Amino acid sequence: MSSLSNQSSAPLIPRLWHDFKQSFMGQPHSLHEVKASLLEAEKKETDFIYLLKHHHDFLQESISVVCDQFAEDYDKQWHLSRFLHLLSVHTRAEQETLYRSLSQSDSKEARLEGLAGREEHALITQLSEELYGLGFEDNWSELINSKAKVLCHLVSHHIQEEESETFPIVERTIEEAEMALLLQEYINKCEGYLEIEMQPGYRL
Repeated sequence: MSSLSNQSSAPLIPRLWHDFKQSFMGQPHSLHEVKASLLEAEKKETDFIYLLKHHHDFLQESISVVCDQFAEDYDKQWHLSRFLHLLSVHTRAEQETLYRSLSQSDSKEARLEGLAGREEHALITQLSEELYGLGFEDNWSELINSKAKVLCHLVSHHIQEEESETFPIVERTIEEAEMALLLQEYINKCEGYLEIEMQPGYRL
């Protein structure tokens, strides 16, 4: 992986298609690489919004495979497992930093955006729990495939809305000093949740 840089430097990975070719080859960024990127982001004081977009790219790596009609079932299983691990880390950390701040804002626009984001996160969590309940890691069925695609489409739509609507509101309503604090808190929470996701029993 390339080095993370702050917003004024060249991006770690080009936006849009990221490393999707690696993803189709079954070589997405591992959770260990994601963890390493957090450490480098902290060291270089990466812009908060940039880091969130970068984490969206990590999610899209596996979304592209789970939604690919030509992908093998075992590839979809593996990528769904990776996706759910990363999704759990990202949504919880984002919920407890970005959306908490928005929901407490003096701006009505920001508060409404924060509430809408929290509701979408609740739906994402519900679908994730349903997939675990279906035992997708041990078997693959048409029901699991359909539910996984619904979740991935929901997350993709949520990402698009965040990047086109939520983040501009964030940049208008949250001061630079608070953004720096949110960045550090988000990194700390991601690191903590990654430790949980990488405990024994983690199958990637």
